[in-house]
Amino acid sequence: MNHGIFFDIDGTMIHAGQNPTEEIVQAIRAARKAGNHVFLSTGRAEHAIPQAVQEIGFDGGIYSAGGRVIVHDTVILDHTMPKQLLSEILQVFQREGLFFVLECLHCTFFSGTAVPVPSSLCAEQINSELKRLLQMRHDPNQKPFEQYAGEPVYKICFTCTSLEQKERISRLLAHCGKINFFGSFWKDMSLYNGEISDASVDKGTALSLICSHLHIAPEQCIAFGDSSNDIEILRAAGLGIVVDNATDDVKQIADMVCESCMDNGVAKALKRLKLTGAE
Repeated sequence: MNHGIFFDIDGTMIHAGQNPTEEIVQAIRAARKAGNHVFLSTGRAEHAIPQAVQEIGFDGGIYSAGGRVIVHDTVILDHTMPKQLLSEILQVFQREGLFFVLECLHCTFFSGTAVPVPSSLCAEQINSELKRLLQMRHDPNQKPFEQYAGEPVYKICFTCTSLEQKERISRLLAHCGKINFFGSFWKDMSLYNGEISDASVDKGTALSLICSHLHIAPEQCIAFGDSSNDIEILRAAGLGIVVDNATDDVKQIADMVCESCMDNGVAKALKRLKLTGAE
C-alpha cells in the first residue's frame, strides 16, 4: 500500500538555518520513488521554502500552517484571513507594542527591527518556530510593516514579552481565530512566541483535503512534526511521528518518537518503516 507522507520542515526535516542532509534528501526521494505521495507540511509561506528543500522533489505542500494547499500544480485551498479579523488583530498588536510578522503569498511584513530575544537565551532553549522567525530576517522577500498595503494575509507570527501579556493577548483575541503558542525548553520565560490564523485553518484539515483530492484515506498517511502547529496533522494521520527534539506537549500525542532532526530522525524513520523501498 502506498502512503501519503507529510514532512514539517523546521525542527523536523532540518535544523534552523541549515539545508537538509544528504541522508534526508535521499530517503525522501527514495520514498517517493517507491510510489508514496510526499508533501511538505510547514508553517512557512510558499515563497519562504529553502531552495535546497524544494529541490528534493515533492508532490505538493501544505503552507502557512494550512492556509494554502497544493497538490502537484493545483491549488486546492487558498484561505487568507478576513480583512475585518486582520484589522482587529492588528489594532490589538499595535496597542500592545508587539513584534509581529504578516505572512503573505509573495512576501512578509515585519513590525519593528528585530525579534526581542533576551541576551540570556541560548540556541538550545529556542523552539523551532522562534528559530524560523529569527531566520526570516534574512528572507529577501521581507519588507517593513510601513510598506504593507492590504495584501491578503495567511498567518501572523508574534512575540509577547511577559506571561501577563501572553494571557492578555489570548483573552483579547480568543474570538478572532486560532491562536497557537509554541512550547519552549527555557524555564525562566520572558519571551513567548505564537501565531494566529483563521479558525478554520490547520495542517490536519489540509491533510484531509489532500486525501479527498487523491482518493486516499487519512489512515494511509504518515505525518512528521515537532511543534504545536503539527498537532492536528499528527492526529489526523494514520501514523503521527515526532522527532526527539520536540517539546513534551507534542511528544505526548505522538504515535511514535524517532531520532532528533540533528540525528536525521526523519530519514531513519522512513527506512525503519520500509517506506524507502529498501529491504
